[in-house]
Amino acid sequence: MFKSCFTGQDYVKKKVLIDTDPGVDDALALLMALNLGEVEILGLVSEPGNVPAEKGSANIVRLLDALEAPPSLYEGVRTGTRKPLVRELVTAEWVHGLDGLGDAGLPPPSRQPKGRGVYFIVEQLLSAGKGEVSLLCLGPLTNIALSVLLEPDVVERVREVVIMGGWFGLTPFSYGNITPVSEFNIYTDPEAARIVFESFEGKLRVVGLDVTMHPEAELTWDSWGRLRSSPSKVAKVAARILENPMKKFGGRFSPHDPLALTALLRPDLFTFREYAVTVSLAEGITRGQTIVERRYWLEEFKEAPEIGTYIRRPRIQVAVDVRAGEAVEYILGALSS
Repeated sequence: MFKSCFTGQDYVKKKVLIDTDPGVDDALALLMALNLGEVEILGLVSEPGNVPAEKGSANIVRLLDALEAPPSLYEGVRTGTRKPLVRELVTAEWVHGLDGLGDAGLPPPSRQPKGRGVYFIVEQLLSAGKGEVSLLCLGPLTNIALSVLLEPDVVERVREVVIMGGWFGLTPFSYGNITPVSEFNIYTDPEAARIVFESFEGKLRVVGLDVTMHPEAELTWDSWGRLRSSPSKVAKVAARILENPMKKFGGRFSPHDPLALTALLRPDLFTFREYAVTVSLAEGITRGQTIVERRYWLEEFKEAPEIGTYIRRPRIQVAVDVRAGEAVEYILGALSS
C-alpha cells in the first residue's frame, strides 16, 4: 500500500496502459496520470479520434517534453492505427484546436513517436501477469478492438477496462455531443465499440456523458485560476492548454477524460449500475448510440411481442452518478500536487 500525496488516502499502485486521442481533455487526464503516484504508466498509445493518430502521438510527446519527463516514458509512446475499422475518420479540431492541445503553442515534439501501437498493446498485455494491467480508454476504441481481433488472449490478461464514452440517457442533464443521442468516441468507431463491449463483459466500466456533463463537474474560470496560480509545472501546463477552450465555451469545460481517470482510481466517487448495452451501427442520427436495456420484466416472458428486441448482452457497468464536487477537487489536486 502507498499513501496519496494529496488525499492522504491509502492506495494500491496500478499498472495502466492508456489509449488516447489528445485532445484537450485527454491531455488533462494524461497530465494527471503523469503526476500521480497511484499510476504506473506502461504505455501511451494514440487513437484516431479528436485528431489523427499521428498528431495524437506527437501531442503525447509534447506533453512529456513540457514536463521534462524521464526517457523511459518516451519509450512507451506509440502511434496507433490510422482509421476506424469501417468508416472514415471524423476529427474534432473545432473543439480542441488545430494542434489538438487548445492551440496552446507548445513547442514541436522533441522526437518522432514509434509506430505499431496495436502490436505494442498486445505485447504489453501478453507479457504481463494475468489480471495485472488496467486499460484506460480515452478515445475511440479502434486500437483495443484490433488488439482483441489480433490476439483474443489479451482479454483474460486485463484486470479491468475503464472507458470514457457513450451517452446512455440515464441523467436529466446530459445528451449526445455529436448527434442528439451519440457521444463522439463511440460515434467515431461504433463497430470497434461493439467488439470491445462484447469482449470485455465483466471487466468493463463505462464513464459516459451521463456523468461527465454533470453541471457541478464542470471546470470554471475559478478552476483555471487555481491551476494557473499553482507552483506545480503540471498545473501550469494544464492551465495553458485549457485557456482557449474555456474562452470558446463560455468559461466552462467538461472534464470528460479526467473523470474517466478518476473513475479508475477513485471508483468510490461514482455510482455504477449494470445494464445490457448495444451499440447502434446504423447510419445517420443514431450512429454510435449506446442503447441500454431497462425492460427487465421481459425476462419473465417467452412470447411477448417485444422479446425479439430485448437486449440481453453484453452487460456492462455504466456510471449513473458522480459526487461531482469531490471529483473536481480530485482532478485539480492531481494536477496541482
